[in-house]
Amino acid sequence: MRRYLRFSLRASLGGVLLCGVVLGVAAARAERQRAAVAAINRLGGTVAYEEGAPEIGGWCICERRSDLRSRITSSIARRIGGDYFYCVVRFSAYPEAAEDCLPYLTSLSGL
Repeated sequence: MRRYLRFSLRASLGGVLLCGVVLGVAAARAERQRAAVAAINRLGGTVAYEEGAPEIGGWCICERRSDLRSRITSSIARRIGGDYFYCVVRFSAYPEAAEDCLPYLTSLSGL
């Protein structure tokens, strides 16, 4: 076996730790967004995900893209939730519900 294909245990553990931190940060952001979207929907508001997002739960402003990457991402997003892949870009609510939704809008970074 060639020398450059070998990894030490320390390097492997460091790589696993780095991947875990990156995935943990992404999952925390997605969970904050998911909770905010659920609260907004419960209060009578609606949200729209960014372009290319499949319709998930509510409505979305999207153009369907036909490339393979978009289809694979859309398929996974339908199974585990679009909050891991797409940002909320639009919010709307009736005037009486809009004020109740305001505290949740701070969790939506794409607005």
